[in-house]
Amino acid sequence: MQRTSRFALAAVAALGSCASTSAPTARLSIPEVAEPTAPRRVSADDAATTETPWETFSLSAGGLLVALDSGARFGPAGAGVELNFEDLFGLDTSTSSFRLEGTWRFTENHRHRASLGWVDLGRSGETTLQSDVTVDDTTVLPAGTGIKSGFGLQLIKADYSYSFFQDDRADLAAIFGMYVAPIDVSLEAVGLATYSDNFDVTAPLPLAGLRMDFALTPEWFLRSNLSLFYLEFDGYTGSMSDITAAVEYQAWKHVAIGFGVDSFRIGVEHEGDSNIPGVSSRGKIDIGYTGAMLYLKGIW
Repeated sequence: MQRTSRFALAAVAALGSCASTSAPTARLSIPEVAEPTAPRRVSADDAATTETPWETFSLSAGGLLVALDSGARFGPAGAGVELNFEDLFGLDTSTSSFRLEGTWRFTENHRHRASLGWVDLGRSGETTLQSDVTVDDTTVLPAGTGIKSGFGLQLIKADYSYSFFQDDRADLAAIFGMYVAPIDVSLEAVGLATYSDNFDVTAPLPLAGLRMDFALTPEWFLRSNLSLFYLEFDGYTGSMSDITAAVEYQAWKHVAIGFGVDSFRIGVEHEGDSNIPGVSSRGKIDIGYTGAMLYLKGIW
């Protein structure tokens, strides 16, 4: 009995020893959890340096190929000579010209922009009249008279625009500014009749309008502009409309290539005495053109 008990205790001890050496030990692995961090605050300086498709500076230079329609009246209304320069004096109905434009967005949010542009559309012509030029049934210039004419026109545009809506795809802005348009029309007749006259005016023409630019992709842009003007003051009447639309491709980081169309019309008339500088005589000028433009644009 005592031997059986001792044998049983030895057997239990042996089984316990085997169990402790053969059974694997289970281990529980707890993943480490990173400590939470406070969200990063975006400062005004960070916002100013954020990439935007709207450049700070730009300078574009290129050419215009335009079809023109121009006319003038020399002398007071009802008693002057009304002329269409292209039909009567052999001026080219189309011409090429050079244009320049620069822009500067002068605030950090790029909403305020100033721009300055210039284009020269001067022409001259020489021909022999094929029919009489009459005013009030009186022949002023008979057929066969040699005519030399000149039509000088420069357009200088300065404006300010404010982007009332702007994101990374669209920039919509209101425009305020002015055109300065030095115009000089001359006429000289030789041969059967002698006649010489000149009408010139340099007047600031205020303008208002809209500018709409769209970033179609990071490289392709659509640019459009609409400007209008009308004014009556002290015997002087002026009107103007200018509509442009262009597609630009940013071929390199700082260089873009643009192609578009431009439609422009301006009318200037002066009757009676005036203190407006640059008005040398009574008369009227109407000028219009529609053409294609091609240009290179530097971007910074």
